Amino acid sequence: MKTLFGLVWFLVQVSLMILAGILFGGIAHFLIESRWIILIPGLILIYFLGPYILELIIKYNLIKEIKKEFDK
Repeated sequence: MKTLFGLVWFLVQVSLMILAGILFGGIAHFLIESRWIILIPGLILIYFLGPYILELIIKYNLIKEIKKEFDK
């Protein structure tokens, strides 16, 4: 029974990976064929650098608030 469940789970995972490949392949094909090719590097940069940029913005706002408190 455990072996059968393992086989079924493996087949489900394989089918989900194939479905994801078809879905993301279609999206990538659309982006590459269209004029939105500039969008791909931008999205990659936002994905990797977004948290750091957000952290810098939060720190800047925090420093500004602290400076306001000291200026009073």
